[in-house]
Amino acid sequence: MESQNNSPDMKEFDENSVIEFPEGMLGLPEFKHYVIVESPSIKPFLRLQCVGAPHIGFLTIDPAFVDPGYKQFIVDHDPEHLYIDAEEDIVILVVCTVSRDGTDVTANLTAPVIINHKNMIGRQIILLESHYDIKHSLIDNARRQEA
Repeated sequence: MESQNNSPDMKEFDENSVIEFPEGMLGLPEFKHYVIVESPSIKPFLRLQCVGAPHIGFLTIDPAFVDPGYKQFIVDHDPEHLYIDAEEDIVILVVCTVSRDGTDVTANLTAPVIINHKNMIGRQIILLESHYDIKHSLIDNARRQEA
């Protein structure tokens, strides 16, 4: 069965693609169902879009673009909270923010979104003990990689 949402970029989606966040996203516990929306215009970013509330969405990115070892760090850090049956069953995303003037994009590496795509359950966690930054500049990161 397919559903439709009023968000301009969100076309029809298969209900099997809906990810349940039993606790909601941080600060939004009442919104529990999201889909991942891919769009060529924002690639490599993805949008984590709330189902039924088109005004709620998060710009996200695979943290491997920032740190190839990030996923393993998450798996090793606190596995009992991640809904992980097998490491290959999870997708990790981090929420990004575009600066007001549009000159920078930062990734919140201290509060990743863990999605078990096998059972379509997600959770946003907070890493209390890590060396990762809450506002990691993707622009600075890209410049370092080019150098």
